[in-house]
Amino acid sequence: MYGTIQLSEVLFNAHISSLTKAQASLAGVSKPN
Repeated sequence: MYGTIQLSEVLFNAHISSLTKAQASLAGVSKPN
């Protein structure tokens, strides 16, 4: 049971980090450097 919870938590964190990276890249594209 604990292993399943730990795995889902890791997957959730990976999903959040990928969303954050996507938002950051979109913000970088929309903002001219």
